[in-house]
Amino acid sequence: MKRVLILEDDMDLAKDWEAGFTSIGWSPDLVLNINAANKMLETKDYDAVIVDMFIRDASGKLLSEGGLSLLAKLYKSAVLSSKKTPLRVAVTGVNKRKYFDYDPLETALNMEVEVVLRKPFTTEELLAAVQSSNK
Repeated sequence: MKRVLILEDDMDLAKDWEAGFTSIGWSPDLVLNINAANKMLETKDYDAVIVDMFIRDASGKLLSEGGLSLLAKLYKSAVLSSKKTPLRVAVTGVNKRKYFDYDPLETALNMEVEVVLRKPFTTEELLAAVQSSNK
């Protein structure tokens, strides 16, 4: 059974993705923060990692140590290791002009992330992108 780690701070969205992956025979693990994601990656191997690039805290503030840092860690691991790395999927709803002077999805592509999606998108679009890239 294929495994997927989902780092997403919107629990309703994460639950939809979890149900979608379960419906296609994958085993999903959901985490809400970067620390939990790192712990899961230390203990389990994944076929895919879905990363919300910017995680918000309870007040709604964007955290700098969100998904971008996890993508950077996975990229470094892929470069330095011969171990099979998981398919990396970056998602964000953040508009670059509102928060940053760079495009977060372009940054993800520079880290050789295999799939990038800008919210909103359907669960079916996410599943199709992961399945087509994870063969």
